[in-house]
Amino acid sequence: MAKQQGPTYEEIARQIILGLDGPIDMDEFIQRILSVKPSRAKNPRQVILSALWGQQGNLFVRPDPKTLVPLHVAMKGIRFRWTLSRPEVEQGKLLVQPTFLGYVSQPSSSLKWLHLEDSEGNVVPVNEDNLTIDAKELTGEDVDSHSVMAPAINLTSWMQANHVKEGGSILFTVRAWEERKRVFKLEYETPMAWEAYHNQVIKQNDFFEETLFNILEQERDEMIWVSRAIPLAHVLMDGPRDLPGFHWAVAVMLKERMRFDEVFITYIDSRRGFWYGFEQSPVIKPEKGTSERKSKVFRFTVSLPYHKSSKHQVEVLGNQTIHDLDRAIRIAFKHDTMDHLSGFWKLIRRGNTNRYREVDIGKVYPFWPDEEAINDVLVADLDLDVGDLMKYVYDFGDWIEHKVVLESIDNPDPETSYPKIMRKQRKSTRKKK
Repeated sequence: MAKQQGPTYEEIARQIILGLDGPIDMDEFIQRILSVKPSRAKNPRQVILSALWGQQGNLFVRPDPKTLVPLHVAMKGIRFRWTLSRPEVEQGKLLVQPTFLGYVSQPSSSLKWLHLEDSEGNVVPVNEDNLTIDAKELTGEDVDSHSVMAPAINLTSWMQANHVKEGGSILFTVRAWEERKRVFKLEYETPMAWEAYHNQVIKQNDFFEETLFNILEQERDEMIWVSRAIPLAHVLMDGPRDLPGFHWAVAVMLKERMRFDEVFITYIDSRRGFWYGFEQSPVIKPEKGTSERKSKVFRFTVSLPYHKSSKHQVEVLGNQTIHDLDRAIRIAFKHDTMDHLSGFWKLIRRGNTNRYREVDIGKVYPFWPDEEAINDVLVADLDLDVGDLMKYVYDFGDWIEHKVVLESIDNPDPETSYPKIMRKQRKSTRKKK
């Protein structure tokens, strides 16, 4: 095979991006690349986009399918805040994670990219170190008392010169965003300084978290890359750059709609990827099952998506179990009540799209006990309100899928025995004579 001659599409694209002084239309960008290196591929656009895949969040972002924004322009002047903890102040060290997460690619291993300056433009050395921190303080959970070592930067001299205190903040300003170099200016803000504009900081907090959540909602998958999402969120925001809210990681944790690790951001109730092994579904909430909800009757409409004529209404009391609901659905659709597993998922619409994310509620075991079973969970304990959707699957081998809609939560009829099954009649389209 002949060796490829000339620069690659990625190399050409990199040179074009680095020469931009603002956003560019994607069609124009693609044509510039092809004018340097024509392609015989059936879909040259896709070939180029595939070559650029790894540079999103590093060299550029795409706020919409038609636009490319160079980050060396867009990120310059961006500011973010890190509030210092007691161990950081006492030891004169700054936690690497999550301070630089989203701003430096894989911060735990890429500190060579990081360049710091003080407010006068003097170099602040980036000396790698470790911060000793109590496990309980690090995780916020009630764990056995022991200390852990977390990657950090030794800023003892800078902190002493600025008389930093616990609760004070380091304000970071992006001075340069290059392919393999990030330059940040450091400024210290006392714990009381931001109280003068407290409300604006909180508003900026919420704005950033909402922007980030909308990025997640629009993503086809249910996870987004931290390294791409954080720069994109900054580009999408129109708020003031001189007023940073809390660090994005803090804003995310406060709202409790998303969770993150070093690589991905996903929904707080996600059980995908790294978060697959939850012990209990986030849809099961015992505190939701109040005495009032337990005394109500929950009316579900259950249908087979590909057989619209096959539709039933199933009514169960809030103090009855998922096993009761499961058995009623099996009887309504003439499924075997003594064999095969079944399962429920809550369906949540993703933003204004026609896509839904599936939150696993759990499995029903019809004929033997199992620690994974949700058989004994009360219907009232489910985080469901009128209009909410579920997916119900009978027999994981044949995978017979049903759509379940909670139609109403009403007072029960004292003369009725529950669960109650009713066949829902199709509306006739025939005109009356």
